[in-house]
Formats: sequence, C-alpha cells, structure tokens
Amino acid sequence: MNILVLFPLLFFLCTIFAGYWYKLVSAIVPAPYLDEVFHLRQAQAYCDGKLSQWDPKITTPPGLYVLSIPLRWVGDGCTVYNLRAVNMGLLGAVGIVAHWILELRRANGTTPRNSLTQALNDAHSAFNITLFPLLFFFSGLYYTDIASTLLVLSFYWCYMAESSKAKLFSPSQIAWALCSLTIRQTNIFWVAVFPAGLTVISTLQHSPAGARRRDSESLMQLSSRVLKQAWTEGSVYDPPIIEATLEDYLLTTASIIVATLRNLRRVVPALLQYGFILGIFACFVLWNGGVVLGDKSNHVATIHLPQMLYIWPYFVFFSFPLMLPSALRLALHLLSRAPGLSPRSKEAKTNLPRLCIFAAFSAIAALVIRVNTIVHPFTLADNRHYMFYVFRILLRNGFTKYGAAPTYVLCAYLSINALGGSEASEIPRKEEKCVKKGQDIAKQTATRSDGSCNASFVIVWLASTALSLVTAPLVEPRYFIIPWVVWRLHVPAYRFAATSGRNPTHALQEHDHRLWLETLWFFAINAATGYMFLYRGFSWPQEPGNIQRFMW
Repeated sequence: MNILVLFPLLFFLCTIFAGYWYKLVSAIVPAPYLDEVFHLRQAQAYCDGKLSQWDPKITTPPGLYVLSIPLRWVGDGCTVYNLRAVNMGLLGAVGIVAHWILELRRANGTTPRNSLTQALNDAHSAFNITLFPLLFFFSGLYYTDIASTLLVLSFYWCYMAESSKAKLFSPSQIAWALCSLTIRQTNIFWVAVFPAGLTVISTLQHSPAGARRRDSESLMQLSSRVLKQAWTEGSVYDPPIIEATLEDYLLTTASIIVATLRNLRRVVPALLQYGFILGIFACFVLWNGGVVLGDKSNHVATIHLPQMLYIWPYFVFFSFPLMLPSALRLALHLLSRAPGLSPRSKEAKTNLPRLCIFAAFSAIAALVIRVNTIVHPFTLADNRHYMFYVFRILLRNGFTKYGAAPTYVLCAYLSINALGGSEASEIPRKEEKCVKKGQDIAKQTATRSDGSCNASFVIVWLASTALSLVTAPLVEPRYFIIPWVVWRLHVPAYRFAATSGRNPTHALQEHDHRLWLETLWFFAINAATGYMFLYRGFSWPQEPGNIQRFMW
C-alpha cells in the first residue's frame, strides 16, 4: 500500500468510527441526556431566532449554539439528531488541525523534516488524538468539549504558523482566540497565557553552550554562570528534558525571569496582543460579574491544588503506551541499583528520580491532600459519572487517600519525561543477564527523537495547565482534555530501526510501534465506555422509568 494514502485512510476510518458511535447513541439514546438537556434546548432556541433567551443553568458562552444555527436550513432543522452530528464533524476537524500542527513542528525544525517515517507518525498521532476517549465519547453527544478543543488547536496552529514572523498584532490569532472564548472561558489560559510564555522564550536568546553543566562544575558555579549570562546576554538556560533535573527546572525559571527583566524592551512589544486578549476577557468578567454565565452558586472559583495531582494518573492511564520507554529506563535504573548487580552508569547526566527528591515531592503531595482536598457536592451525588467511584475509593480511608501521593509523583515523572524521549546511552551497559537483555532491547528499538522538548516548554505548559485547573472545585475529566492534547502533540516519536534496508515498507518498519498500542488501547476504552453507556443503564428509585447511564 502507498504510504501516502494512509493519512486520508486513517481519517476516513475516524469518520466511520465516529459515525457508527453517533448512530448508536442516536438510536439507543434519542432523547437529550444529562447536560444535553440544557445545551440542546438552548441551541434550538437560537435556531428559532430567540437570541435573547438564555438558560440560567448554562455556565459557558453560546459559541457552540451560534455555530449550530445554520442547521435550521438543513433537512429537519435543529433536531437532537442533527445537532449531535455537529460534534461528529468537529471531531474530524480536530484530527486535521492536530495533523497540521504536527507538520508545522516538523517544518519548523523541532522534528525531522524530510522523513516519510515521521510523516506517517504524524498522521497516526493525529488519528489517535481523535480516538482519545474523552473526545471520542462526546462526539456522539451535544457537548462543548470538541468545539472548544478545535478552536484552541486552531489558534495554536495559527500561532505556530506565524511564530517566525515579527508581528506585534496578528488579526488571525486574535480572531481564533476570541472565538475559542465563546465556547469556554478557561480557554483564556491556552490562547493568552500559554502563547505568551512561549513567545517570551522564543524572544529571548538561547545559549546552547550553557545548556549543560560543565565537568567539575558545582551547582553553585552553574547557577552563578547561568544567571550572569541571563543578565548580560539575555540568554535562557534551557536543557533538554531528558537531562533536566529539579535544579535545572529551577535554574531555567530563574534565567527566564532575569533575562526577561533585562530585555523588557524586546519582550513587552511581543506580548501586546496577548495582553489585548486578556484585557477583552477581563472586560467580559467585569461586565458579567464573574467568569461563569449561569449557575454561579455551584461554580464558585476557589484554590484547588489537588487538581495538579489528579491530572497525572489521568495521563498515565490514557497514555501509558507512550511512557513505556521511560518506564523501562526507570526499571533498569532500579535493577542496576539492586544488590548483586553492577553499579550505576556515570556516562551521562540523567534525570532519573532521586530518592530524596521523590520523597520530598510525595510529602508535599500528601500535605496538599491534607489541607486542600475539595470534594464538590456534585462529585459524590451522581453515581452516573466514573469520578464518583474514583473518589469513593480515594476517600475510603487514610491509606488510600494519602498512599496515593507517591503514585501522583511517579505518574508526573513519567508524563513529563515522555516529552523528552529517551537516550540509549543512559541505560546501564554492564548489568546481569536480565538487565542486559532489557538494555539491548531498548538500545536496538528506540533512539531519542529530535522532536523532544526542553525544560522551558514544560514550565510554560505546567503554568498554563495549573492556571486552568486549580480554580475549579469540581474534578471533571473533561477539564483535562486540552492539557492532554497539547501534551500529546509534543510527545516525540521514536524511530524503530528497519531490518531490511530501504524498501517499499521501510517507513512502516521504522514506524513508532507505540502508536499501534495507543490505538488499540483507545479502541478498548471507547468500546468499554460505549458499552457501559448504551447497554448497562440503571434506574434511580426517585426516578422510576428513567434510565440512568454511565459516562465520563
């Protein structure tokens, strides 16, 4: 098969799968379900021209409803069936824009440019993003998540396409940003704060020679050199993730702050358009008297730090296939320290977790759990959502509640490390047979990709993610969709060595095999959650005759 036809084939399959799911949902659950009751009713009011009518239970802006108005002139008009089809179509658009972003990363030099293998990896990754269970599930219902994701990705694509152009104001970026805010208010962090952070990094100079600690250089000497260069040269200390330790992240943050203060005349003009977007959003908040539009009593902003703990098991659960190299490297590292096996390799600087740092972060996580755990009334009042059962387990006793702290830290390490790829040189070379075998497999199957990220990206992404989550008292898996999609777009692919030289199947032999496992895993989750939603309904005693269904 010609590899060039795989991209349209994959998206044809995406349309087929999404269409099949949409048909099943519409046949078995024809009436509006749960939040659809509010969204569909509001969309139908807009279709009828009643633009001043507003349901006070709806918290998000009316962008999706405006987008659906043209359906009034199509077929039966704005029926439940037709309105649900909007998200089915938008899901394919998410995949297309995700593929454009991956292509731009390659064209901009952050991934290999002329590799057919990488092009295939890009298409497969974009396809997998459309299969992401939280997106795929809601492609059969009328919710705002897919439209929100699409508009944020469209903004990010526009930002990347124009990143090499010196523009103080980009009308296209501003337009996409404002459109995304008509769907969901928290998108402000992804269309203003996130690009502003990336713009600061790109505006400042990078010092490749200063990105690594020199031989025999102490941490104090490194810190002094980095901060001096940041002030005198405006350079950012920005090591690759695969080598970055906690100290490196702190130094990167400090160097960004110092270099920014030293170069305000260059940085401030580059941030004007994001300040403009923030200003418009601030005006909306003042006019509205708050961030949410309706149901304000149940959506009061508050500091909820455990959100930044819950997100990591979420990432690992859905994306463990992409974390297998990091997990293998960590396992080999632990085996190399076991009694009877050879000592640790000292050939290269690594970011493998140190016990003292791991214990300290686990203690901090436990403290956050102790003083800031918030259980929203909705969480334990509705057994139709999977989070109800997750929190019942977490809150069962102190052991499960606080014992989860090390798990959060480990999952965070694996998630962040996945952005950096892996280097075979970091795997111990002189182990006993069991370790040697695993090392050989890792060395022969994968090498670090040029598409890996640096510490500065992690800092900006973490800051944007935290700002979008920690003010929400409700733990909702859908809130993690955009952080996951942005993270997923930056996970580098691995090139697997072909065994028979260049031939018509060479690109497939070098294809990142983790992507196939990710595809199968997403299919399995979608099949399981789809089955539970459609065929495992139950009834509440207080609502006899009404079928309740499990969903995210």
